[in-house]
Amino acid sequence: MPKRICPFDYDLIPQQKIHISEKEIEHGDTKKIIYDKTLKMLFKGAQNHSNSAPCVTLHEVPKISRVNYKQLMLDNHCNLRPGGSIRPVHKSVCSSCVKSKSEMNTSCGFCDVPLCVDCCVKCRNCSDEFCRSCSFPV
Repeated sequence: MPKRICPFDYDLIPQQKIHISEKEIEHGDTKKIIYDKTLKMLFKGAQNHSNSAPCVTLHEVPKISRVNYKQLMLDNHCNLRPGGSIRPVHKSVCSSCVKSKSEMNTSCGFCDVPLCVDCCVKCRNCSDEFCRSCSFPV
């Protein structure tokens, strides 16, 4: 079976050899001279414009106090909150089984809810402890 003909043969025309004569090379030098002359005229015009422009006085900008800047933090739903507005988690009861404060010993490594010993699941890869809603068996 013969090969298929390439349908894009017309695109190969620009890849042919092109001969550049001395005339085109000399014409390129003329373009360089014209370009330099135009550039010089542009700089001269800009300089004349800046010399004739009225003097503008700059008003001093008051310094911005750094007191207004506050650190943003991520909450457990990945929303940005100002550092002061994040409320600490009160470890009073387990979020899964609602056990009392005395049996609490850790919190979830992802959502930071308080957990008791019975409700935490240890990750095999990172050995961190997670709640049952943030973990899944592998």
